[in-house]
Formats: sequence, structure tokens, C-alpha cells
Amino acid sequence: MFDRVVTLYNFKTAEHTGFGTVIRGCSLEATESSADSSRGTGSTGNVRIHFHCNKDKVFSTDEGSVPYVSTKEFQELPVIGTRMQGLTFTPERDFMVVDDELTNLVVDDDEYENGFYHYCNDRMDHVYMVTNATWYSLIPHFVVGGR
Repeated sequence: MFDRVVTLYNFKTAEHTGFGTVIRGCSLEATESSADSSRGTGSTGNVRIHFHCNKDKVFSTDEGSVPYVSTKEFQELPVIGTRMQGLTFTPERDFMVVDDELTNLVVDDDEYENGFYHYCNDRMDHVYMVTNATWYSLIPHFVVGGR
């Protein structure tokens, strides 16, 4: 059940740089819906991804332990080498790639014609923009919505 690998991309707006974090042991709930319109039938996919962490909101990642920080704190964090010292879930800015382990963990958004999110979304399945995030403390984890 918790067998999914998610690469979460957080973006520092001032630098136009995205930082990927690979998190294993996630679970995914997907829903598909369709809607009729004057242009035909369209479909949308929404997901809820469960990210497990400890009670202090620290995640185990491929790069070691990484704490959750607020969106504002993330923007103020210094970059050390090629790693951020925290991760966050910023709606409509950050995105997740499920099951395609990407090796390009630091990206310059300006190097892609329409940005790195659109580059990934055009070439891969299971690319989701973060829409919301909820923290649950009883069994420590985040549930992150995406579309």
C-alpha cells in the first residue's frame, strides 16, 4: 500500500530554481472525473498522496532526514550545495512526480520553454501540481492533494 516513490519539486521563486526531493513509502489515492462541455468531454485527475514522517514533521528521503518548513520559511532557507534544508507543499507552485524517479533534482525553471512543470507534464504520466496539504498528528503524516 505504501509502495510509491514521489519526487517532490519545491521552487524558490527569487532564483527560479526547483529542488527535488525523493520520498519513498508513499501511498496514492487517485480519482478520475469527466465533464461534458461545448468542446466535448474532458477528464481531470485528482490525487491525494500520503507522505509519512515523524511527529516532528521530519521526512526520511534518499538524501537523509529533511524537515517540513512553512512556505515562507522555505523561501528564506539558504541553499547548501545542491540541497535545501527543508521541504514544503506550496499550492500552485510545487509539484510531484509519482513513480518516475528523476535524476535531475536541481532545475532552472527558465531553461524550459514553459517551465519545468509543463516539461514534465508533457512527457510523463503521474505529474501533479500541489493543490493543498493537511497535517495529521495522531499517525504523523501529510495528505497532499494534487491535480
